[in-house]
Amino acid sequence: LQAVDVGSNALIGSPFDLGAGALPIGVTLNLFADRVWVANFDGNNIAVIDSSDPSNLTAVTSLSIASPTGVTFRPGSSRVYVTSSGTDSVTVYDSETMAVITTLSGLNDPSSISFNDAGTRAVVTNYGNSTITVLDTTDADAPVVIYTLTTAGRPLSAVISEQDSFDVWVGESTPGEGGIVELFRFGAADTHGGDGGEGGDGGVVMGK
Repeated sequence: LQAVDVGSNALIGSPFDLGAGALPIGVTLNLFADRVWVANFDGNNIAVIDSSDPSNLTAVTSLSIASPTGVTFRPGSSRVYVTSSGTDSVTVYDSETMAVITTLSGLNDPSSISFNDAGTRAVVTNYGNSTITVLDTTDADAPVVIYTLTTAGRPLSAVISEQDSFDVWVGESTPGEGGIVELFRFGAADTHGGDGGEGGDGGVVMGK
């Protein structure tokens, strides 16, 4: 892991060594606490790193979790959500104490998790069975499944957009055909998909 100066595109300091056999595939930053959380898939852990001095990254702790994939902070809280393909689950951590708050099971090889700006909804991409799972995260400590919807390809990542509607854009792989982006639209933004909405039962493929 290494910091980059986005103004000059220059690397800052020396790389932080995540250890032999590491495969970092997810990273998130807590700007208020100067902490970077890295999902180390092959290392079966989350590396928490002190980033207060970007030129000298130092280890804070390592949290054991099977094959972590996505890691992100829930907006407006101290909670970190981590998807684990090894346990088909999402684990919620307290970023201050590093303690596990809860674990939501029943996913299928989850590859990522993303939030809306308010932190009240999250989307998990399930690579294993080509679905996305929409979560109610109003209570940061107790995520609840609202929908599980089928995607056209194998979903890898998703982004939530809330303008005139509640939209979920999903990047998907389609073996032998390249990749696609699929749009799921759930009606008015302030309903958060309460009635399924346009595209709620299948989405719209935007292109390859």
